[in-house]
Amino acid sequence: MSYSGGSFTYRSLGGVFATDPRLALGPDGYIHVSGQDSGGAVWVATGRPADNPFPAFRSLAGVFQLGINTATDSNGTLYLAGRDNFNSAWIGRWDRGVFFGWRFQGGSFSRDIEVATKGGTLFFASLDSGALYGPARSIARERTA
Repeated sequence: MSYSGGSFTYRSLGGVFATDPRLALGPDGYIHVSGQDSGGAVWVATGRPADNPFPAFRSLAGVFQLGINTATDSNGTLYLAGRDNFNSAWIGRWDRGVFFGWRFQGGSFSRDIEVATKGGTLFFASLDSGALYGPARSIARERTA
């Protein structure tokens, strides 16, 4: 099923989510679409906007508070940041369809983790009781073949 609106045609990308979708566009033209289910697990699909059908979503597991944020680096690698049920930060990396797991970053934050990349360095920041913490460098560059 698709819907036309103005100059756009909307079509289902699949998935059933409890959160708003997160979009991150890589320099190679691939778009990463992510969201969370009602249990807090993270799901990601990566494809080109014209792919029909769009690639299926894949579970990255984890149990996070609703509010994952994403960013891509100059190589198109997707980074995801979230808070667990104890408010600690976690960062995940998705590269060309391979998930490298979640890495614990510690801390105790009262707001969602924001994430950005620049020059191969990953930064993240969040608030706790109104005070801003970050940016913090995280996850050494690991490339896949």
